[in-house]
Amino acid sequence: MLAALFMAYETARDHRHGAERSQSYDALRDMYTVGVQTYGVGDAGPEGGPIEVSRHNILSSVIDTAASKLLEHRPDPQVLTSGGDAILQEQARDLTDWCAAASRECGLHRVVELAAVEAMIVGTGAFRVFERDGAPACEIAYCDSIYVDPLEARHDAVLTYYQERRMDRSVLAERFPEHAERIASADVSSSSSMSEEGPAATDTDRMEGTSDMVSVVLAWRCGTGSDRHGRHVIALRDVVLHDEPYETQDAPFTFVRWRPRPRSFWGIGLCESLAGMQEQVDRHTETIDETLDAMPPAIMAPTGSIKREQVDDGIARIYYYEGQQPPTIWAPGAQAVQGHAAREAATKDAMYAIAGVSSMEAGAQKPAGLNSGRAQLVHQDIKSQRLLRQHRDIEDAYRDAFTRLIRVADRILEADDAADGGEDETRDHDRMVYLSGKGEDLREIAFADVRIREALYRVQVFPVSKLPDSPAGRLEFVQEMINAGILGPDDALDLFDMPDVEGAIKSRIATKRHARRLVDHAITRGPTVEMMGTLDDLAEIMRYGTQRYAASKMDGATDDDLGDLRDLLAQAEAFQRQAAEQAQAQAQAQAPAPGGPQAPAGMPPIPGMPGAGA
Repeated sequence: MLAALFMAYETARDHRHGAERSQSYDALRDMYTVGVQTYGVGDAGPEGGPIEVSRHNILSSVIDTAASKLLEHRPDPQVLTSGGDAILQEQARDLTDWCAAASRECGLHRVVELAAVEAMIVGTGAFRVFERDGAPACEIAYCDSIYVDPLEARHDAVLTYYQERRMDRSVLAERFPEHAERIASADVSSSSSMSEEGPAATDTDRMEGTSDMVSVVLAWRCGTGSDRHGRHVIALRDVVLHDEPYETQDAPFTFVRWRPRPRSFWGIGLCESLAGMQEQVDRHTETIDETLDAMPPAIMAPTGSIKREQVDDGIARIYYYEGQQPPTIWAPGAQAVQGHAAREAATKDAMYAIAGVSSMEAGAQKPAGLNSGRAQLVHQDIKSQRLLRQHRDIEDAYRDAFTRLIRVADRILEADDAADGGEDETRDHDRMVYLSGKGEDLREIAFADVRIREALYRVQVFPVSKLPDSPAGRLEFVQEMINAGILGPDDALDLFDMPDVEGAIKSRIATKRHARRLVDHAITRGPTVEMMGTLDDLAEIMRYGTQRYAASKMDGATDDDLGDLRDLLAQAEAFQRQAAEQAQAQAQAQAPAPGGPQAPAGMPPIPGMPGAGA
């Protein structure tokens, strides 16, 4: 099996799509960092001279602007249930909080952002969510060390993935102690010995260092059905370190692509798309500089009108002529470069337009007069339409990352239960317990307490609430939500200072959610009458409880099954009646005494009224 594994790996690695891609990715990254290099990839130019790089690196500005635009918001997970009652919905909200806390703990947002920027630079970014030391973890995976079968890739049917990773020898031996001797004797450049024809493509940039690292190959074969599992293997050249079933049909990596390449697994990035235009900008810049150096400005002056000993002609030349005309300045270089400067500016604007951003966004500017909240929101929507596909790809990557995070935690818990002989002794373990919430709502959440069967939920993402940036726009946006009845006037000041719309709405519906949980608890988990007080939303208990009662009867529930719900509704009705009686008594106490209106004090008696004088 080991020989077949490395034969398949070397076929994928040495194929032209793998070798050329590995060699070109470093050049594409150099375009982002320093610009288009005149002499190609290397440490020096011709005859040992320095490499010429772009003085106006528009590529870097374009990518940074696109990244700021697409990664402006860090989405949070949201776990949704299908047909679940209020208790399951509450557990889904707890699982949402756990997933958000776990993603912050393992740095998932940063990893996804790194993969998205890598996709902008080289075309394809990737990351992996996996188990590390009994807890979920994630890391970026650079695609120049990931290979797929070229035939599978051409027909969009990739099932096999290979990754070459450098790992510290001692860490690898600690992770696989049964193979410590083999790992200790492994060649440092084991990746180069994997092929008889020479070093691997990833070793073209061999760097010297003090680290003791060896190269390992990770291979995955995805399953093709619920009962046909794949394999996951970790191996050195002469030993298999790990071999286990790979039960899922999903790829081990989550991929983000800037733009798809026809009939290819790998995408096209901004550096590859705009390299020619960046080179054109460099040529115009170089021509402008050479022209200005060759044709410096000159002063045309009458003879004797300028004292040479008082003028430094190191920059400008002085030409004398006979006559009385005043001195003039002649700038031949400036006149000669006007055409090149105009073409350079047009090329820069075209680069921003092709990428879907603008030079105003790169300079952190907004159009003049765009102050109202509605105008800012509409403008943001229009800007996002150009990069809608890229935005959806990043959103799907986040959704996949959150889903994998929950699945990894689920597998860890299942493995712990199996190791404990099937007994659930892991509910109090602290490996997957994270802090969630903020302020007074800060609490610890353990995955064992919020775990939901995968068939009962799905994960989606939503961006963190964001209001317009300007004070006038923010005030207008909050006012619109208050006018629509979504928020109350009391929330306006809080939202103006801290724009947490989702938190404000959550606090307003807290009593309604608690009322629904009481009803569902009465149906599924027994009596809850003692849990209810006069501060609960009694109207919601009666409304939702009546609906659940009718639905349960239609589903075949008996009167005995719904006895606790009837008791809850009866007590809610009693509370309502008691509250109504108290309100009526208070209203009667505040009503004026009978007998008609009394004369104000100090007013003289009216003749003919009782008590008036004769």
